[in-house]
Amino acid sequence: MKKIADEHHFKIQGWSIDCGGTNWNAVLDFAKNSIRICGLPCCGFAGKASHVYRSFMRSRLKEDVNRTLLCGDEDERKKSGSGRKWNYFDSDQYHEQAQKGFLQEVGNIGSISWYQGGNHAEWAVQVCNEKLLLKRARQDGTVEYTWKEIGEDHDALDAIGQCLATYASQGFANGNTGRTSMLVARQRFQKRKLRIV
Repeated sequence: MKKIADEHHFKIQGWSIDCGGTNWNAVLDFAKNSIRICGLPCCGFAGKASHVYRSFMRSRLKEDVNRTLLCGDEDERKKSGSGRKWNYFDSDQYHEQAQKGFLQEVGNIGSISWYQGGNHAEWAVQVCNEKLLLKRARQDGTVEYTWKEIGEDHDALDAIGQCLATYASQGFANGNTGRTSMLVARQRFQKRKLRIV
């Protein structure tokens, strides 16, 4: 990674690895020791469907940031640096943002393009291999997405969505996702509920 960074004259501050599925333990163990192994901080990222994503869970280490949530195991919650950490993120929101960004005119706010070219066509096909059929607000204040796979691979969509979530987890603005009004309504609902209890 250092070689790639040096060739392109940029500094890598850290990296995220998909830890969903069968690689959960391996990725989290590597991330815990990544500074010693390769000199870079690392964190596992796992996407959750929008209507399942919750910003309040027992394993959280800090408040939700742009629909990403830093969590940790019991050791990490007791003493920082002693356990394993990971980030949950709203994969539906970031998949939608990736599709919108990748298909916009280069240079527009929220657009995504390759630095110095790249195989844009191959990635565009994979980004569009999942089609958003329906996006609706549910009674509990969450948003439900219905996707349909129309091609074989959509790894590029997952990768770009995770990159956007990683960027957003650091507190950077994540562009217009079209969810602002729904999130504001949900936050008001949660605040009212908290006052009553």
